[in-house]
Amino acid sequence: MKSVLPILLIGGMVGFATSACLFSPGHSFPKPYSCKVDTGRLDFQNDGNLVVYDNSDNIKWASHTSGTGHLLQFQADGNLVITDFQKKVKWSSGSNGKGSSIAFQDDRNLVVYDKFGNRVWATETNQ
Repeated sequence: MKSVLPILLIGGMVGFATSACLFSPGHSFPKPYSCKVDTGRLDFQNDGNLVVYDNSDNIKWASHTSGTGHLLQFQADGNLVITDFQKKVKWSSGSNGKGSSIAFQDDRNLVVYDKFGNRVWATETNQ
């Protein structure tokens, strides 16, 4: 089921982006995890790497945590992180204190939004 995410547009108007995967802080993602949209997919692979693929299986973005990533988590503080078995952060979106939702959108972009719908981090894979 697709979710609709409010996004604050230029001029203060609110628009909406559809997302196949929309989560709030506090959510953990199991390995393997996959979310498919019309333009590609997001995979948290068994090797611990978080990867955005296009429909031809070309890598568009990766966390480069293969072999070290154990858990993908959208923390309560709004930070998207990948940790190892000892819970040491191996990759972070840097959105701690800012993120209130995360969406893998139909345009193949993984985005962390603040509570006002402003983008605070993204993979920039929507091209």
